[in-house]
Amino acid sequence: SSKDFPKALDNSFNILKNRGEFYSIFPVSMFSEVIHLMIDFRLYPEKCRFIHSYKEDCAKLVLVRAVKNANCQLTVESPLVIYEKTDLYTEEVSLLLKKNKKNANKNIKKRIQK
Repeated sequence: SSKDFPKALDNSFNILKNRGEFYSIFPVSMFSEVIHLMIDFRLYPEKCRFIHSYKEDCAKLVLVRAVKNANCQLTVESPLVIYEKTDLYTEEVSLLLKKNKKNANKNIKKRIQK
């Protein structure tokens, strides 16, 4: 919940090394609040990417990369669109899912071999 987010930021700040990276995904409706909280905890937003279900829809989620103790300028990257049309992922999302599946399979094989 949004009430737990400051605690998560505090814990992350304490765990991260200086200039360590923090990633978060959250509803667009919380964007302003989250950015302010990140800055309060010296996790400075460096990049953000709005996530749209479809190209013509408004963004529902936003992905933010923040860096500990690195007062940097925020860059807004191009939007990530999930679906081309109903039940058909965009090429970018398809590639991300394939890459993630390959990495997951490698990790499973390594654990089995141990």
